[in-house]
Amino acid sequence: MKLFMRFLPLLLVVAGLLNYIYMAKGIGLTLVLLSLGVIVGIFNLMKKQYIVVALISIVIIIGSVALFYYLVNAGV
Repeated sequence: MKLFMRFLPLLLVVAGLLNYIYMAKGIGLTLVLLSLGVIVGIFNLMKKQYIVVALISIVIIIGSVALFYYLVNAGV
């Protein structure tokens, strides 16, 4: 159970990205999964537990949003 709680933010982020890649119509669920990943990551940062996994999750989400924003503005 501890291992699951440790990697929960990262699992939510990966699930959100896979949902976005394979089910383009499910953008609402993607946003929910990514938001939950950020919330759990920030909660872990505030508790000072699993800091590396929380930071990796947040960085992946920020990078993904920046990439999608760039691609939309580029017209791809």
